[in-house]
Amino acid sequence: MPRKSERMITFISALLLWSVAATMASDRTTASYPELPVARNYVHVARVATSGLGRKLKLSVKQRRAAFSYIFQRVPVAEFEEMMLTDAAELKGGHTDATLRKTKQYRTALEGCDWVSQRMALLLVSDALQIYDRKFLRPDSLTAPLFAVNSRSETEAKIAGIDHEVSRQEFLESTQSIFPLQSNDKFYYYTTAFGGGYLIARDNKVIKEDEGMFER
Repeated sequence: MPRKSERMITFISALLLWSVAATMASDRTTASYPELPVARNYVHVARVATSGLGRKLKLSVKQRRAAFSYIFQRVPVAEFEEMMLTDAAELKGGHTDATLRKTKQYRTALEGCDWVSQRMALLLVSDALQIYDRKFLRPDSLTAPLFAVNSRSETEAKIAGIDHEVSRQEFLESTQSIFPLQSNDKFYYYTTAFGGGYLIARDNKVIKEDEGMFER
């Protein structure tokens, strides 16, 4: 096959891959309820936080975009909306029946949803960017071995929030834990946007979370 044809095929393949990636990214930030502030709040917080991280770490445009995209890989906009609207029958009803949007109940629910979604967006975005920083941008010897064998979303957030490793004695004194331990277990103190506690890892696999849990 002539080289020109090979280059054309390579170009078309790359274009198709880019198109698929762009579509997937768009899908993750597409609102199911565009009349509500939930998606706007989430995306706005993500943009502001990513910009702040970019300035702090002097990230390139490509790195900032990757960090921004990572937030929605963890929790897409549609998933965030469903989370925020679990107990909001009035707001969901107003999506298909515009007359409901004029009611007092709807407006009251809308105000509450606006405030709560802003606060939750701040928490989720904070944890997502902390993971991205420690896992991809600035990996460290304390958390890298744990990231390598733990992929659960909630566990990754706690790994990214690890402050330091603690001794078995300190762990037991702080938690009064009765979890069965082995001699090679390691213990870590962590904090996330939602709270903190201790992790127990065995051969780098987190086997127990939230011991001594506290909420912020």
